[in-house]
Amino acid sequence: MTTTVNDQLFELFCASVPDQAVCMLDEYGLINSWNPGAAQFYQYTSAEVIGRPATLLCISGPAIPLQQAFINGHFQANCEMVRKNGSRFPADVTYQPLYEDSQLRGYAMISRNLFYSKSSGAKLAECQEKVAFHQSSLFRQLIEHSYSGISLFDAELNFIYRSPSASRITGFSNTERANVSINEMIHPADQVRIKQLLHHLLQQPGNSLTCYFRSRHFEGHFIHLECVFSNLLHIPDICALVLNFRDISKEQEAQYQLEQTVRELSAYRHALDTSAIVAITDQQGIIRHVNDNFCHISGYKREELIGQDHRLINTPTHDLSVIENIRRTLDSGQVWHGDFCNLTKAGKEYWVDKTIVPCMDLQGKPYQFISIHFDITEREMAKEKLQQQAADLEASRQHYSDLFQVSPLPKFVFDANTLEFLDINQAAVDRYGYTREEFLKMTIRDIRPEEEIPLMEEAVKARGSIYYFRPGIFTHRKRNGEIIRVDITSSALTYGDRPARIALMIDVTERMRHLEAIETQNKKLREISWMQSHIIRAPLSRILGLVNIFDNAMPDQSEISQILQYIRVSADELDNVVRAIIESAGNVDVR
Repeated sequence: MTTTVNDQLFELFCASVPDQAVCMLDEYGLINSWNPGAAQFYQYTSAEVIGRPATLLCISGPAIPLQQAFINGHFQANCEMVRKNGSRFPADVTYQPLYEDSQLRGYAMISRNLFYSKSSGAKLAECQEKVAFHQSSLFRQLIEHSYSGISLFDAELNFIYRSPSASRITGFSNTERANVSINEMIHPADQVRIKQLLHHLLQQPGNSLTCYFRSRHFEGHFIHLECVFSNLLHIPDICALVLNFRDISKEQEAQYQLEQTVRELSAYRHALDTSAIVAITDQQGIIRHVNDNFCHISGYKREELIGQDHRLINTPTHDLSVIENIRRTLDSGQVWHGDFCNLTKAGKEYWVDKTIVPCMDLQGKPYQFISIHFDITEREMAKEKLQQQAADLEASRQHYSDLFQVSPLPKFVFDANTLEFLDINQAAVDRYGYTREEFLKMTIRDIRPEEEIPLMEEAVKARGSIYYFRPGIFTHRKRNGEIIRVDITSSALTYGDRPARIALMIDVTERMRHLEAIETQNKKLREISWMQSHIIRAPLSRILGLVNIFDNAMPDQSEISQILQYIRVSADELDNVVRAIIESAGNVDVR
């Protein structure tokens, strides 16, 4: 897996240490990025080294240092490095392994040119033996004007001489330094190591060694020194162990800050790889790195993606103008952000919230692009579903509107709380005589007879509005003042965000009139029935009684004449009653 720093902080920090060559390697030792200092050291461009093995830069090759760094967690060594033109130079190289989820992801190779420190020791010894250092006056003249600190020690490591620069670097005057042994000057944690190195050097006349340790400053703190010890005890005119040193505290602090930054960036990278989908492409759009999340969502294996054009996962969803806009934005050095649709290996689309960051070279041109994605497929699917639901709702609303408007029966929608009219169909406009605009400025109260409004308000207030919404027959007033009776049925709905009801009205005015007429006729029939059951019964009873006299007695002629007279009177009375019934029945409307 290619290890790449995914944060601009890395480039900013590396740019601030041009005397440090910082190369980021993958776990196989392939270079995938470096800083301006590295370009200056090795004289290659980024395009010439990205993707190539680090053996291109190091004569001995990085295999053993990488193994040591992997085993020990850190490795530092002096190596011979080589430039593009073939020239070589000594360097102090630090290898720092980078981990993610306890898995090795690559290394940071940090180099510092040691040409001056090496030459100030090795060449000093060579010159001492070959040319001029047998002349003590010339030797003293050179060290008196050296910017680096120079100190001379005898075979017992006792202080003999110090250059003015040594006092400047350590803060000790010659007198003050004379009272302190070299062991007391060295940090306790470094004493054993330095003692062993010097012990071996004293046994090797003419040799030099480079080492690093912390030395006590006169003010009490410790400073970091880069030192070259040269054993010149065998040269009669010198007869000393020569120490050439310089203060590298600031460099060490920068090195520490760089390593700390690398560790932090490694942590940032871990966090990014854990939560996001990450890919890196070169200037031509060739995929150079993908993380596990990218492989998981795309369905491709890492080896199927590395080296492929990023268009492998593109879909025809986006217009060419969108792609061109992305390219123009990135070429100008700006970050592009937006939603983008990609294609899995199986041909399924997925959506990502995508941010592309261009990495710029020293000429201000992008040499690679870091893409950070977040899966938003579910969000896009939910958005599409909502859009479809909105379309269905709009179609349903239109369907409702069509049914509402074309209904031959009057309909209206009113606010359940304020009783304001919210919508009116054309049939209601035709029936009541009000225009649509007039209706929408009115309430139900405006179409009720004035004498019924107090009763309506009392009913609504006393029993709640639900009482008023019960189906039933109500009295309404048209615009021309005509009173009509309507049978109303309503049901609840939400109109916009307002609780409302939709009401259907059937004009039952004529039906109610017919019912009232029928009730009047029924009343007349009941009167006729009463007449039949009471008035007719009296004369009829008398006639029946006179008939019984004939059956039960033998009346004489005079009695018969009188009985017949009574019968005639009762018959006339009965005839009058029948005539009255016939007259009353003639006034009944049976249509």
